[in-house]
Amino acid sequence: MKEELDMEARKNIIRSMVWDAKAREDDPELGSYGLNQALLKRVEMLEMYVMRGTYRWCNNLNSQMYPNNNLLGHNSES
Repeated sequence: MKEELDMEARKNIIRSMVWDAKAREDDPELGSYGLNQALLKRVEMLEMYVMRGTYRWCNNLNSQMYPNNNLLGHNSES
């Protein structure tokens, strides 16, 4: 590590190296890349749940505000 780095930067570098070593220990084949990919899949899944929930919430709100409106293509009678 370079001499110019402050103590906080050095701590962050060491934390990163330890995290990467632990990921490699847990998954020798993919290491931190595999962990990163798994986390990205979780984020995508959570984003999908949020989008579905937002759609349902908006649809319910639309149905409550405009009970005879069929803008979203749903049958208001069902």
